[in-house]
Formats: sequence, C-alpha cells, structure tokens
Amino acid sequence: MKNILLLLLLLIPFKSYLQTHVAKSMKATNGQQIGFYEFTPDDYDEKRDEKYPLIIFLHGIGERGNGTTEMNRVLSNGVPKTINRGHKMKFFWNGRWQSFLVLSPQLNSGYSFWQLFYVDEMIRYAKENLNVDPNRIILTGISLGGGGSWYWSGTSKTNAAQLSALGVGCGTCQGIDYTNIAKANVPTWAFHANNDGSVSVGCTTGAIATIRNAKPENDPYMTIWSDGGHGIWDRMYDSAYSWQNPNIYEWFLGQDRSKPTNKRPFANAGKDLTISTATTTTATLSGAKSTDTDGKIVRYIWTKLSGPTGGNIVTPVSESGQTTISGLSTTGTYVYQLKVVDDRADWTFDTVRINVVNTSVPNIPPITQTIVPAIAETAQLELNGVRTYDPDGKVVAYSWEQISGPSSIQLKSADAPVAEVSNISNGIYKFRFSATDNLGAITIDTVSFDAYNEILPVRFQPLRGKAEGNTHTLTWGIYESFEPNLQIVEISEDGVHFKPIYEVQHQETDKLTRQFVFKNERAPGKAFYRIRAVSSVSGWNELTPVITVISNDIHTGNQWKIHPNPVVSKTNLHISSSSKGIHIVRIYNLSGKLLQTHNIQHQGGVYVKEFDLSNLTPGAYLIEWIEPTGIRHSAKIMKL
Repeated sequence: MKNILLLLLLLIPFKSYLQTHVAKSMKATNGQQIGFYEFTPDDYDEKRDEKYPLIIFLHGIGERGNGTTEMNRVLSNGVPKTINRGHKMKFFWNGRWQSFLVLSPQLNSGYSFWQLFYVDEMIRYAKENLNVDPNRIILTGISLGGGGSWYWSGTSKTNAAQLSALGVGCGTCQGIDYTNIAKANVPTWAFHANNDGSVSVGCTTGAIATIRNAKPENDPYMTIWSDGGHGIWDRMYDSAYSWQNPNIYEWFLGQDRSKPTNKRPFANAGKDLTISTATTTTATLSGAKSTDTDGKIVRYIWTKLSGPTGGNIVTPVSESGQTTISGLSTTGTYVYQLKVVDDRADWTFDTVRINVVNTSVPNIPPITQTIVPAIAETAQLELNGVRTYDPDGKVVAYSWEQISGPSSIQLKSADAPVAEVSNISNGIYKFRFSATDNLGAITIDTVSFDAYNEILPVRFQPLRGKAEGNTHTLTWGIYESFEPNLQIVEISEDGVHFKPIYEVQHQETDKLTRQFVFKNERAPGKAFYRIRAVSSVSGWNELTPVITVISNDIHTGNQWKIHPNPVVSKTNLHISSSSKGIHIVRIYNLSGKLLQTHNIQHQGGVYVKEFDLSNLTPGAYLIEWIEPTGIRHSAKIMKL
C-alpha cells in the first residue's frame, strides 16, 4: 500500500525548481546525439504568450561526458550550478521581474574543443520548442566553453548577428576572426584573472583588443582580476553584487537586438569640495547631474577609492545618486568614484574629491535639483526639489513661490521640498524655488512648465539623437494623432532659447505608429533639441522632452577615447584624427606633476597607443592629448 501511495505521489506534477531544470537529449541534423539541460522559469506554463531571453551556456573541459549518464557533470560550474543550487533565474531589472530560459549542452568526451553544431542545434531547438525571444539570445561559457563562445560567434558575422550578448570567462585562445563580433555589433563582456595558470590572460586581452580595434558601436567590457586563478566562475556568474554591479544576468537582460545601439550614460560626480573639521565631519555627494541621452539612469553606485581612514559612504547604491559621507574627521584628500548604470545595463564612471582641512573654509551654498514635468496634462502636479542638498551641511528651509502664470492655482506645502500644485488651467507657469542651509546661505532656482488640460494633437514616442561626425541624427515617432499637425524640430545652444530649423506636415488622424528622421549638419559641439507638434485645427502645441546631442569632439571633430578606464595595468588610447604630425600625450597626477610623456608620429586616420600604468599607485590621474595644431584635450583616468 505504501508503495502505491509513493507511486501516486511521484506522478503528481509538483511545482519546484528541480522540475524546471531537466536533462534532455536530441539528435542533431548531422546525426550526432546531444545531451543537454533545459531550464524553464516556474511561471513558464502560465505565461505561454511571453517571449523569454535565452542563455546558452558552454561548460569547461572537465565537464565533458557521454550526454546521458554523465550529464550531471554539467551542473558543476557556471549557470547550471547557480540553477542547481535553487536560483529561479528571476531578476528585477528596469522596473520589472524577468526570467531566463537556459540551455546547457554537454560536449562529448571525444572532442577536445567545442564544435559549432552544438550552439547551432541549441538555437534551432529553442526556436522550435520554446517561447524564446529571437532578439535576446545570449551565448556564454567558461574556460573551454569560453573559447567555444569566442569560436562560434567569431566564425562568421552571420553567427554573431544572432546574439544579443556574449559573456566569456577565461576563454581559451581561438584561431578565428574576432572582428566578426565587432561587425555584428555584439555587446561583449569578458572576464579573466591575471594569475590564471591554465589559460593565459592574453587570450582575453588579445580578443578584446582585436574587437576594439575594429571599432564596434558597442565597445566591449573587460574585467581582469589580479587574483582568482583559473576558477573565477562564481565571481563571473555571481547573482548578487559581490563582484560586479550590475551583475552579469542584469547585463544580459539589458541587451536586445531589436533596440537601437545603446549610448552609454554620462557620469557626473559633481564638483570637488573642501570642508573643515571645525564645522562638520560629513559631506553630501550627488550624481543627479549624470545624464543618459537615449534612456534613463537606473542605478548610482559610490565607492571610496582612496583617502584617510573614515569617510564612510552611508548609501553606496541608490536610484537617486545622493549619499552622505560620514566620519570625515581626519584631514586629507578623500577620493570617491561614481558609477552610473543606465536602463540597458551600460555604465560609466566619474570621480570627485573631498578635501578635509582643519582651518576655516567658505560655506558652500545648497545645490538645488528640481524635477518638474515640461508639460502638465492634468489639473494637478508636483513640484519636486527633494534631490536638493547641501554639500557641507544640511538644508534647513525650502520655499516654492509662483512667479507668473494663471493665478487660479492652489499651492500646498510651499515650505517643503515637494509642493503640490492644483487647479491648474491652460497657460505657462513659472515658480521660484529656494533652499537655505544651516549657515544661512540661500540658493534660488526657477522652474517652469506648460499646462494643457485638454486632448493634445499627438502622443509622442521618445525623441532620440546621436552624433555621427558633424551630423546630428534625430529620430522620433507618434503613436496616436488626434488632429492633423505640423512636426517642428527646434534647436537650442543653451537649452533655454529654442528656434525652429525643420518642419514636416502630418495629416493622418489615427492610432498608427509613424516614424520621423531628421539629420542636422552643424559645427562640432553640443546642441539641445525638442519636437513641437502644432495642431492645424485647434492650434494646440505639444512638446517632447529636451534631449542633448554632443559631437564626438567639441573642438575639432576628431575623436579620442581611453579603454579600459578604470585600468588595472595597461590601457589603450584610441585617436581618430585628420591632423598629421607629432601628437603629444602626457599623464599627470592630480597635483599637476608630469609622470609620463609620449610623442606619437601620426599620419592621420586611426591610431591606437598602449600605455603601461602598472607602476602607478591606485587613484585618479589626468591624461592630456595635444594635437599638432595645439588643441588640447584632457580627461580623468582611474588606476585600480
């Protein structure tokens, strides 16, 4: 009787992670048998209409087997190990929970390296049998499997173009054309340890250098640890933030071939500041002036790079970018790094210094930062100054005051950082916002918005812009048009005063999506753009939010970039310049001491110069590029 009950229980379909990660077998089109693990999310059956991103994982040499009785070897490392330990492969990214499908084939012991057909068959199987999103197919692997990932994606541009992301851990060297990965513009992140005794770190640095030299739109990421040996799997596939933030799974989720190439965000850690221990031992840092031209910043991460003991970061990770630094009781210079992560899981860095002295220093007034919608479509909204802060003290008083606009509004909580405005009628409103710190310093800001509480002529899709040489290309769309309207492109040099430069008539009144493109040839530099829709029936206006487009170099149109930055030991300076002659590159410490000088004979075009910074102590440095014409360029570089 007990055996019968046990059998019945085994037949009941329990809902658990063990049942969503199962060993399977299939026959490839070449007749060979492939054993593999298939993972599906625990809500997969209930969401049959949802398309899921797919991870294909390739294991190392020690996990090879016969594809049947030796399949459990695949569970030893990497993504399968994470799943086997109970992880649901579910991550909260960019405002929603998302899950992966995972396929982990086992390489037959008769092969000494990964054969191309394994990945081919996993992609074919997934498309025929699973609800896979074809624009979000990810290939990743470790050691021999890392080499297999390089091998499959680098064999042809056709292969690489099927991937949304490539993640490689201490991959073996492969005799392939890595430029195929660049040509297909595959976002790539490679990992290795300098002291790897099994696979030389040069296999990774060489592959990344080749990809970078081919100048893909997505510059690859590379993480090189000083230690860890060959077994860095748990670091690379850490599902928390012990080793990287965002973690690799969040980065995978941020990649999507159906979307335009992402523009990495611009990190702004704010200005250096000086405080005195005679008045305070705390300071406030803010990254709120960081920007993302084609999306939004979703995470701010602060790290202390150097300085005396103390200077603790109260809020290392946030969605606002603001944090308090406490314990600044020892004089000296404290250096902090800000990392900003955008909604495509790309990131950039900036640094800021806090100089702590024991003599008197001038008070720093509050820094106002307001969030107010450009257009109000309802009769009420919030005036938000909650990100306002005082670098060397605290804000003790706030004030909102109407300057102009219809007088019908009601203003509530005018002495708080967030005020409520109600009874809004059509018109243009301006408000004065002031913040007072604990020493009486006052900072005043002015904000404004347009109010239209009736149906507007169109509903916009996001306005996006990118710089290609001296051409600024704008793209935008509308997904509902209630009245025939004129689409007007407006430009500003200062972000305040706009003028029209292009217009196109849109006659349709429907709910279909319409796309528009405008190219503006202009001198190198920065410009602000917005689109104004003007109804030809009612005359109502609607504006998009303002975007900023910056040419690659605001001086000459020439380009330069430093990769990697931050740098562990060596970095590369990429110069794209039409200036022929001697280009001078100098590296200084932050005190202005000259550390290195390099004279580069350049005949125009693209040039890559490697710099060895391994002898420098960790911290921030300045790198300067002087063209033969005398034009100077400079940037910060971080040595880890």
